[in-house]
Amino acid sequence: MINVKNTIGGLIGTALSLVGVGISADKLDHIVSIVCAVIGLLITITISVIIPLVKWWKKAHKDGKIDEEELDELSTILKDGKESIENKKKGE
Repeated sequence: MINVKNTIGGLIGTALSLVGVGISADKLDHIVSIVCAVIGLLITITISVIIPLVKWWKKAHKDGKIDEEELDELSTILKDGKESIENKKKGE
C-alpha cells in the first residue's frame, strides 16, 4: 500500500524544487524583498490604524451613540496613524 502523506509531500517538494530551478536566484531575491515589504506595510497599517480604530469603535459603541468628542478622538487616531506611516516610510 502506498503511503499517501509521503507521496504528497514528495510531490510538493519536487514541485517546489522545479519552481526554484525555474526562477533565477536574482529574481527570487527580488520576489522575497517585495513580499517582505508588503508584509511590513500590512503590519505597519495594522498597528498604526486598524488596531486603534477597533479599540475606538468598541469604546464609542458602549453607549450606543457616537458623540462629537468621540469623532474628535477618531480624527486624532487617523492623523496619528497617518503620521506614523509617513515616518516609517521616511525611515525616521
